Amino acid sequence: PISTATLVSFGVGLSKTLQPFMSSVLQSIKIASRKHLDETGFRISGQTQWLHVASNDAVTYYHISPKRKSLLSTLKGIVCHDHWKPYYQLKHVKHALCNAHHIRELNALIEYEHEVWAKKMKRLLYFALKWKMHHQGYIPKDEQKRLFILYNKIIKGAEEAYKIIPR
Repeated sequence: PISTATLVSFGVGLSKTLQPFMSSVLQSIKIASRKHLDETGFRISGQTQWLHVASNDAVTYYHISPKRKSLLSTLKGIVCHDHWKPYYQLKHVKHALCNAHHIRELNALIEYEHEVWAKKMKRLLYFALKWKMHHQGYIPKDEQKRLFILYNKIIKGAEEAYKIIPR
């Protein structure tokens, strides 16, 4: 049998060995033109910890912190995220919202609230994704205009459903 102390010692040694690699992964993400950020809570010894994840097309960086708002700093480029407000405090980045999170929220509205507009929005997002995938990542300007018109119609339907007065 291997003692707990031996396993901890192996972990500490491996962590020191991987430190230069992890630093290069972090630097790669910080300077990437596009990156995705997310966080999730978990418990260690009864204490809540936060796993912050930052990734680009090639690598993923994990950061554990007892503070939920322990965000990476000095990021540049486009940051795709779930619309969590602290991400908007990041300076020198442009924001993109994650469609996987949108789909999850739309699914809840469809399943539990039976929202017709949510079903239409989900279909539109999948249609736009399929169009982009089948055309080498490019959506022509005229098709973009058509998608925006459909998007705005669906949003107006949502506003009407919730009796929201447009600003």
